[in-house]
Amino acid sequence: MHIVDISPNNLNSLAINTYENYSFLSWSNDGDTVFSVKYFKNLGESDMKIEFSASPSVYLPGKNQKSIFKKSIFLENLDPDSDDLDFVLSDFKIAQKKLNCKKSIINDFILKEYHPIAHPDRTMEFRERLLNQMTSSGQKNQIKTEILHLKWHKNPQEIAEILKMFESKNLKKLEFSDRNATWQMAEITKTEQWIKAEQLWMEVMAEDLKIEDFRHFSEIQMHVRDLEEKDLWSVIQNFRSKNRYGASFHFTYRQGEPDLQRILATFNVIPDDKPIRAATQIRSILERRINHTQRFQLSNPDLILVVMIADKEVWGTVCHVANVDVEAKVETGMLR
Repeated sequence: MHIVDISPNNLNSLAINTYENYSFLSWSNDGDTVFSVKYFKNLGESDMKIEFSASPSVYLPGKNQKSIFKKSIFLENLDPDSDDLDFVLSDFKIAQKKLNCKKSIINDFILKEYHPIAHPDRTMEFRERLLNQMTSSGQKNQIKTEILHLKWHKNPQEIAEILKMFESKNLKKLEFSDRNATWQMAEITKTEQWIKAEQLWMEVMAEDLKIEDFRHFSEIQMHVRDLEEKDLWSVIQNFRSKNRYGASFHFTYRQGEPDLQRILATFNVIPDDKPIRAATQIRSILERRINHTQRFQLSNPDLILVVMIADKEVWGTVCHVANVDVEAKVETGMLR
């Protein structure tokens, strides 16, 4: 397999997805360069086109090229009863088995670039076959990865099954991506992988997620329809008690808006707006969207929790008192 042949034992990231005319596997060894393979093959055909390419993970006009290389090969005399999904799933399985991967990306991609969206029937077939492969009795060992990025449909049982295929001792961060989906979370939050993970990045809407379900996370980025002031205060109190440098939360409100006065009324300190002094132009621009910045003392006198409230966002960061202007995560939620 090409990815195994050319890659070191440790990968930065590995992604699998399918699109209208091809299936897609991409990976990065170091996070700087992304390699991709497109598989073009239809049922009933004995030939397959494979397109290899490499691109920088970040394109900087005038400093690098959008594409490092691109080449195609053609394979003949293949089983006409196979299609591109057979090959991409097989290679994905081999890569997961033979390579250590920091981040596994399922049903999504590493580079944010255009791909023709697959027909819903093809997408469902891909998900079904991938799920069967990952949860089959032949899968003896759990997958070891630090970050799982998952874009799936609404079936919570399937999502929970996928989570269980990852070794909870290694899994540190969960990323759930699908802005148009609403998930039932009860089955998911019961998994050992959810309970033991330390970071949560969640763009999907959750129907039944309670504050108690994510209190253990030290870093949270979530989309919410709305968030009651008492629940936000509970989050703030939780992060104050954690007293952990670098801990952070960010809530993006999808329907309601943070009511500044009602939020301030829940605080057990006198409201005191102390904006950060942005040291860079971009941080200065981003800081302008903030309506109120409250600083909470922690038991460690060297640390402070900075809570920022904007029109559609509330977020906070545990910073060093002496370095608040640099460490407060103003960019969170905007530059990701």
